[in-house]
Amino acid sequence: MIHSIACKPILEEINSVYKQGCVIIEVETENIAVPVKIYVGSDMKFLATVYGIAKATAKYACIWCKVKQDDRHNVSKSLDYWNSTIARTLEEHISIAKQGKTDFGVKNMPLLSIDFNSIIPCEMHMMIRIGDVLLRNIMDDAADRDAECKVLGEQSVFVKNIVKAIQQECCIPSVETWYICDPITNHPTDKLTWTQLTGTEYKKFFEKFPDSPTAQTTLHQETVNVVLELVSEFWKAYQMANTPPVVDSEEARSALCDEMFQQTKAWINKFTSLGSKRKGYRDPNRGGKSPAVTCSHLWSWSEWCLLR
Repeated sequence: MIHSIACKPILEEINSVYKQGCVIIEVETENIAVPVKIYVGSDMKFLATVYGIAKATAKYACIWCKVKQDDRHNVSKSLDYWNSTIARTLEEHISIAKQGKTDFGVKNMPLLSIDFNSIIPCEMHMMIRIGDVLLRNIMDDAADRDAECKVLGEQSVFVKNIVKAIQQECCIPSVETWYICDPITNHPTDKLTWTQLTGTEYKKFFEKFPDSPTAQTTLHQETVNVVLELVSEFWKAYQMANTPPVVDSEEARSALCDEMFQQTKAWINKFTSLGSKRKGYRDPNRGGKSPAVTCSHLWSWSEWCLLR
């Protein structure tokens, strides 16, 4: 693997510091050992590569635990189940890799000696991925209404109205939509696509879209309130993950993490409850690993954040 060759010096240095738990700093004529704690943070693709784990679409793709792909949306388990009972450990991972097996998505020896419980879930990447799914479902909702109008011979304005809501009411003027052209005939198909939002733009979307008057009247009225609640509630959870409060005791910290865990489980249940009514909500894995990581591992990591 190219990373093990190209990054060998820095990986060896990081592993050495992690093992020793300190760095030596020379102050005048004296060497002082400064304790350090190393954590790892990156996007899922890089983490999977560095730790020798299968890609995101594999049967066992979670960086933190050994959950099967089809069980990632299971919200019946406790927080402790995901982060203790089926948690990945470096020792087990190395043992599987040395035997040449591929159990639990193990592909290669890890390049870092930092254990899995020191990997930080990246809330920005999760926000973008979940935002992609929610926005795609909203666009599909509006496109379905346009299709209904076309059948009735009425003017199709719903996708245009959603774009207007995002551009004007969410203050994201760069958003545009278009229909993908057939590569052979070069004629537009019925496959709608749109401008990819950045992290900063998604923050505006999550904050402002739930209060959009245009969105309220554009989406299917039967489910519009639940759709907007999903956007609003995820934004609140993201803000909590990004700036967790400081608490005074271990008991209070544990209670807060469990409260957020329960709220996230309720959010996933609300998302899937639309599966029989709107496109894109039936498959709980449509959002990839991000909803599962948010529910199962982000709040476990927040326990570390709250130690500040």
